[in-house]
Formats: sequence, structure tokens, C-alpha cells
Amino acid sequence: MQETIVKIERDLDTIVNWLKLNRLFMNYDKVCYVVFGNTSYHISLKMNNVLIKRVDHVKVLGCFIDDKLNWVKH
Repeated sequence: MQETIVKIERDLDTIVNWLKLNRLFMNYDKVCYVVFGNTSYHISLKMNNVLIKRVDHVKVLGCFIDDKLNWVKH
């Protein structure tokens, strides 16, 4: 599991570097992540040394998607 977290954070660092190179800014207050499937994992992710909050659902183009991939919140 730790190896997966390291890979994810490396990819997040790549995104941060791309944003900097293109003079774009990330609103870290709006960044979040969802764990689909087995939600018993307790991981913490950081992007640019900012802790990313974990949520159980997210709104994408007006549709709510939750960690169990059902449509109850929608």
C-alpha cells in the first residue's frame, strides 16, 4: 500500500510542476479524492505539501458519484 501512495504522490508532484511551468494555479481547498471499492483503507495524500481531504462522494458534471458507485446521492 505504501508503494501505491508514493506513486500517487509522485504523479501529483508532476501535476504541480506542470501547473507551475504553465503559470497556472491549483485551488487546494477544492482538491479531494475518493477511494472506490474497499473503503477501509486509511491513507493520507499530499499535493505540494498540502494534505488532500478524502471524501465519500464527489460531484462531476452535475452527477454525484460515491465510493460505492451507486446513485443514492444523485
